[in-house]
Amino acid sequence: MVHRRLGSAFALFCLIAIAFGFLGTGPANAASVETLHLDSIAIPSTTTAPPIDGSLDSPVWKAAAVAHLGYDLRDHAAAAQPTTLYLVTDGPFLYVGIDARQAAPVRATEHTNGVGLDTDDEVQVDLWPNGTNGFRYKFTSTPIGTHYQFSTENNAFEPEWWTVGRVVDGGYVINMKIPLSVMHGTGSGSWRVQFIRYVAVTNDIYVWSWGAQQQNFNDVTYSGSLSGLPRLSAQRGKSRVGVYGLGELASKTIGGDTSRVGADISIPIITGTSFVST
Repeated sequence: MVHRRLGSAFALFCLIAIAFGFLGTGPANAASVETLHLDSIAIPSTTTAPPIDGSLDSPVWKAAAVAHLGYDLRDHAAAAQPTTLYLVTDGPFLYVGIDARQAAPVRATEHTNGVGLDTDDEVQVDLWPNGTNGFRYKFTSTPIGTHYQFSTENNAFEPEWWTVGRVVDGGYVINMKIPLSVMHGTGSGSWRVQFIRYVAVTNDIYVWSWGAQQQNFNDVTYSGSLSGLPRLSAQRGKSRVGVYGLGELASKTIGGDTSRVGADISIPIITGTSFVST
């Protein structure tokens, strides 16, 4: 009789514990778990650089690593249109080929680099050479190859890099050639990366690596891991100086003629550290 009562009491306790999540299977535990899809990619090396011609016909692209942008950050749902990226390196450069399928008309109105960011359809590559710490470098291209760049290292970040884009039936194709020497890192090889596509007509934002609670596509927390690129200690960047001037012609009653001059400066000190001044 005692054993039966103890058994019944234990069974009742288990039911109550499950109902309130005490055993880790109830709603309280489930609510604390966030859906994450943190991807990783290994970039293969090539001795032959792919042509930057707005196509993916070169055999080099066939042997490249492949990434798919499968998550719509705006709707927090599966991406409605496919985007495939192909990535390969020859050491000094990272090459990115993009095949973006699009049912809606492709928007590509800007023809001057650095002008009209987020006006057109775009594909963006975010790179963090120091992993979750350090500088972020952003490289963006429209479907016709008009491109933009940004770095948290220096507001005057304007390196020479190359893009060619072409609108095709059912979407567009882009080639990027990104120099690794324009970025600074510790040389650890622990890169993080995010790939983003912006669809202007619908305001959709497709990403490669993601989390259910993610709001910002530039958030390194939700970026993926990248391997295969050479250490940046072997690709040490050069000092950068951007000089600007501003002149004004005016009557003496409102202050007269004036002029101003300034500069943005970035000087590498040690690997992963730069002196930055304005």
